[in-house]
Amino acid sequence: DLINLEATSKENIIGNSGGYYAQIEYAFNKWSPYVIYESFDKNRSSNNALQNITTVGLNFYQRLEATRFGIAHKTISNGKDIGDDTSESLYLYAMLNF
Repeated sequence: DLINLEATSKENIIGNSGGYYAQIEYAFNKWSPYVIYESFDKNRSSNNALQNITTVGLNFYQRLEATRFGIAHKTISNGKDIGDDTSESLYLYAMLNF
């Protein structure tokens, strides 16, 4: 939730937020492409506080879920009230569960 430090009443200090998250992944033997979509409205009383995140990635499951390696590309878009910008990142990861 966004906090409005200029607000004079308790009801207006903390905003009301909400969002959703969806992910789909399909396995082809040990390879598994996936897509994630996230939408987070950081202040529902504003029309411009929406953050959308899209991630496209590929997992390699070496030992089922015990050892996983992956690569992903993430795009983050922010509305005018929360930065009015777009950023992208590419990252590699390893998840090792023993």
